[in-house]
Amino acid sequence: MKHLSLLLVIVLVAVCDSGASQSYSGLVIDRDDHPIEAVSVLTDISGLATITDKDGRFTFNTGTDTPEFLTFSHISYQPRMIGLPDKNGEKIVVVLERAVYPGQNIRVMAMRARHGLTPVPFTDFTEDDIERDYTVADFPVLLETTPNMYAVSYTGGIVGASDYKIRGFDAKRIGVYINGI
Repeated sequence: MKHLSLLLVIVLVAVCDSGASQSYSGLVIDRDDHPIEAVSVLTDISGLATITDKDGRFTFNTGTDTPEFLTFSHISYQPRMIGLPDKNGEKIVVVLERAVYPGQNIRVMAMRARHGLTPVPFTDFTEDDIERDYTVADFPVLLETTPNMYAVSYTGGIVGASDYKIRGFDAKRIGVYINGI
């Protein structure tokens, strides 16, 4: 009986030892030895992943499964895949290279509306027009005299919170130039 219980203890220790989790830790740096924060560290085991801290360090426990490789990815760096070291507890140091992802070409053009040449409706107010029509009302109330423009005051009078629309477009989609600016 004594030998049987000793054999049982040995078997339990062997089973528990074979299922022990392994711990891996490491550091992710760039070519200039600066740590990289928020790097995704993924494994080939679903659900086993982590990210680096502000010092570029990461740590994870594998549990009963042992991954074969690690993938490091960050938006500003080229992803890198490495095999997992054989030694449990061996520190992993990974150097990532910067990546430049080309985007689409952007072309910025500008033009000023000119009367009779540009197919854009516009109205110029002269200094005399403003002096004649403007009293104490908000600026949208002055602009209401232009064709297809509608101004509204949320306070009920002509002073206060006011808004305007041109042909159904609200103020966010209307360009207003004052002295060409």
